[in-house]
Amino acid sequence: MPDPFLEVYRHYTGVGMAKDSKTLFSGRHIKLQVGDQSVLVKLGRIIMRQTGIIGRNTCVVEGTSAAWPGRELAVKISWPASSWVPENTFVDEIKRAAEAQEDAAWVLDHIPTILHAEDFPLLPDSPGYKLREYLSGRDDKSFDDKVFNYELRVCRVTVHERLQPLDALTTPEDYAQVIFDVFQVHCWIYDHPRIMHRDLSQGNIMWHRRRGRICGVLNDFDLSSYRDKQDASSWNSTLYGS
Repeated sequence: MPDPFLEVYRHYTGVGMAKDSKTLFSGRHIKLQVGDQSVLVKLGRIIMRQTGIIGRNTCVVEGTSAAWPGRELAVKISWPASSWVPENTFVDEIKRAAEAQEDAAWVLDHIPTILHAEDFPLLPDSPGYKLREYLSGRDDKSFDDKVFNYELRVCRVTVHERLQPLDALTTPEDYAQVIFDVFQVHCWIYDHPRIMHRDLSQGNIMWHRRRGRICGVLNDFDLSSYRDKQDASSWNSTLYGS
């Protein structure tokens, strides 16, 4: 019996469709619920895609939407554990801390602008849900004689204002400024809202222009945690982040 999912996959990745794998989602739409309104986001080329099957399987895609006219968007689609604190929660707390401190308005230029975030829980008949039912609580030698708890994941869609990568800079002065900005805001976030980023890397050092000036941006708070709240998910983040 033919598998309809494989047939659809072959249609979009077959001859003439996959000359450039980064265009897999181009022209397709994703529907999001922003407040009491349904919003369509048109997807473009893939900016970044995590390789392999271990991890959050993050995929970042170009996007545009009438809900955010004139803005270039980056739509992040990932599959984190359901207990992980969403990236937008950390960014919102950083914004509140910066706005509450008299001399910290500069911080807002160096954190990502998240326009919307939405979780899509797995349905009971989905493979991920059934896998959790099968694995959770199992006690056998394949898990070193320990009870194994498979944590349910969610599909998390986060819409960002698009940032530029570090390698798009052209002068040593701009490189130095962006690196300095990111290290400075990283330190401030650690000291004041007391949030650990945990994933500082070249790919997460990005930039945009504010008031005609290049500003370094510390991006991607997916693996972040609170300094004063070290729970199990925080230690998991340590294993995957830095």
